[in-house]
Amino acid sequence: MERKGIIHNQFLRFVVPSILSMWVYSLYTMVDGMFVGHGVCPDALAGVNIVAPFVNLIFSIGVVFATGASTLISIELGKGHREQANNIFSTITLIVILISVFLALVTLFNLKSIISLLGAPEDVFLFSFQYLRIIVIFAVFLILSYFFELVVKVDGFPGLAIAGVLLSGIANIVLDYLFIMQFGWGVTGAAVATGISQVAATLFYIFHFSRGHSNLQFVKPRMPREIVRKSIAIGLSAGIMEISSGLVTFIFNMVIGLKLGSDGLISFGVISYINQFVFMTVTGISQGSQPLISFYFGKREQKAASEVLHLGMVYVTAVGVVAFVICNVLTSLLVGLFLDMHDDLEVFTATLLPLRLFSLSFLFVGYNVLFASYFSSVTKIGESVAVTVLRGLVFALCSMAICILFLGNLGIWISQFICEIATSICIMIMLRRQPNWKHISQEREERKVPS
Repeated sequence: MERKGIIHNQFLRFVVPSILSMWVYSLYTMVDGMFVGHGVCPDALAGVNIVAPFVNLIFSIGVVFATGASTLISIELGKGHREQANNIFSTITLIVILISVFLALVTLFNLKSIISLLGAPEDVFLFSFQYLRIIVIFAVFLILSYFFELVVKVDGFPGLAIAGVLLSGIANIVLDYLFIMQFGWGVTGAAVATGISQVAATLFYIFHFSRGHSNLQFVKPRMPREIVRKSIAIGLSAGIMEISSGLVTFIFNMVIGLKLGSDGLISFGVISYINQFVFMTVTGISQGSQPLISFYFGKREQKAASEVLHLGMVYVTAVGVVAFVICNVLTSLLVGLFLDMHDDLEVFTATLLPLRLFSLSFLFVGYNVLFASYFSSVTKIGESVAVTVLRGLVFALCSMAICILFLGNLGIWISQFICEIATSICIMIMLRRQPNWKHISQEREERKVPS
């Protein structure tokens, strides 16, 4: 029992800051939506949501390398190889900078074509253009801030990770108010506020690694191909998960735009912000668990790793149930955060039922995110990628098509629930084939027996 208590404390020490940082990120993203929805217009909210899949694509670069590098660093620190951990950290930092700058330049030269490809209707195209143009300029800081945040946790300073996110979140909210509500800059102001807040977080983390008190230090990168290959391989699943989140948004945008028009896109914009908050919460639990699982995996302590996984399952279950209940009890309140009922009662009312139906997916999404992360933590890359691709592409498309065929437009909002169930079933099948899963399952049964 004492050992389990120690592991639970370690779990909370990593997971709580991870959840809080995700909450801050989600909340200031939601505040962006609130200011845009109330301070500009509902069409502007739809315009921002149209480009969200591409922002997810940019962000996924940071996710891939942050997840891969943090896992490798955790394993090396678990083995006591600090010099190798420093080299991994410095090498991946340089690569992230080079890739993000290249991606920003390519995007800026093809901005209008990208927005058209994302399916922006004529009445929201300008809002999408104004927002994405600024976000891309700050792409390197968007990616680096997330990368450094995860590495700071692995470095043993989870409190500093949340401090950096809080700094960024507060700056974003204050600047949103100034740029949108006071200066009248519209969606351009929202994008500039987001960009400056990411610069602040990046500089905060660089100061931490440069002052000499951190365990990890910047060194001259040797850039061996093996480090880059392993980082990409391990982080690929998490990156695909981020891309899949954008892909799901893209699919919904395209289908809703064709079937329900701009009003439907506005409703989905509201749902997307709420969905992001739930998704980021379970992602925080998964990412907080991942360094611990990798650490114990590196030390070959399977029992401790399985205990961390069990705790993760308990917490994502709680998040899913609470989110579902809130979305069905406080529906009007949630929608009212983004839309003014008096300005457009029809759109406001039309958003209520879709949110309730979509919230069914919250009951299963946590399991899928957690186990995709778990597979990466124990270097089961094939399984991790398979889960992510099935959830973000195969099942998303199939469930959308089937639900619309049998349920009409209501099927649009139920399809994500079907997608999550199908993914969970596949994960169960994969786990049964894992040689160490029988051991984990037996431990879970032992916990149910009173001592």
